[in-house]
Amino acid sequence: MSYKLGIKENSLDSFNEALEKYREGEGGQVRAYKFAILHMAHFLELVLKMYVQTLDENLIYLSNFTHLKDECKKAQSTSVLAHLNALKASGFSYNAPESNRQGPPKTIMVYQALNLAKDERCSITGKLVIDHEFIADINWLKDLRNNIEHFQFEIEPKQVRLCM
Repeated sequence: MSYKLGIKENSLDSFNEALEKYREGEGGQVRAYKFAILHMAHFLELVLKMYVQTLDENLIYLSNFTHLKDECKKAQSTSVLAHLNALKASGFSYNAPESNRQGPPKTIMVYQALNLAKDERCSITGKLVIDHEFIADINWLKDLRNNIEHFQFEIEPKQVRLCM
């Protein structure tokens, strides 16, 4: 029997796992914070990708995002989101790239999704949806996740608590 989760279900599953591990950390199992960080970083990555999909379903693919960034540079636009919105207003949308010998198409990373989200404004108040402090927290979490997965790390439980 296979186990299949869509992006939303996958993100929620990781969020619930992050909370479970966070509770274990709060209960004195400091090692559990490592897994809380990993699961929370995964949750945030998927949520940001879902946000990007609301802009254009196929913009989560790296090749499409790279195309958008290149077009943005050519147009000398300072906002990737504003440039995307201009493209969409003209009827443009991205196609899903096909799989090839290397496997399925690569998707964007957190910093690329944040490049779009950082300029998103509330349609009612006009204020930025995410602030610089939240972006800094995401970057701290992402950097710590990368150190956990690829090198070595040190975490202070207080930092984990404040970030999460």
